[in-house]
Amino acid sequence: MALPGGTFSMGDPFDEGYPADGERPVHEVELNAFRIDTTAVTNRQFAAFVEATGYRTEAEQFGTYGHGLYEVSGNVWEWCADWFLPKYYRNSPRENPPGPTIGHGRVMRGGSYLCHDSYCNRYRVAARTFNTAESSMGDCGFRTVAVSPRI
Repeated sequence: MALPGGTFSMGDPFDEGYPADGERPVHEVELNAFRIDTTAVTNRQFAAFVEATGYRTEAEQFGTYGHGLYEVSGNVWEWCADWFLPKYYRNSPRENPPGPTIGHGRVMRGGSYLCHDSYCNRYRVAARTFNTAESSMGDCGFRTVAVSPRI
């Protein structure tokens, strides 16, 4: 979509943000005309781009964290099947712990790109928190897992 150039006020006019984030002062900005997609890039569009250009994600450029896994912390929170019950792991079984049968929501692990030292100390592989299935967030993903039969 083509948008005409123009002037607008950039910044936080209500002084609601964190001062360290640089949202103030509100200031006039002038932009030339530009084009912009009407929606965020879809998975299909990104897949076509990758196929056409050979683009590699940052995770693929930086390699794995062991066992062939990419970005196990700091990319997005990873939604897990386990219920969140902090006391469970103090006495959980050593072998294949099934996780608690009750909890406050489902476990999320590993922190996300939104974690920042000023409000989040969860940018770590061991980091755990929870959320409910009714919630939505742009910094949460999941990995598919299949249980292997014993050999």
